[in-house]
Amino acid sequence: MYFEEYDGIALAFIREKQIQNWSQAKKEALIKGDIAMLKKLFSGISFT
Repeated sequence: MYFEEYDGIALAFIREKQIQNWSQAKKEALIKGDIAMLKKLFSGISFT
């Protein structure tokens, strides 16, 4: 299970929509907490 906390519903909604557009592999890596795999799947996108 994976969750994030936000101060406002609008920010949470934006993040939820963002993750919904991810591939199944990215979602599974996120749930597993496999940051290395997420980085590989995003191939070059900065997380900052």
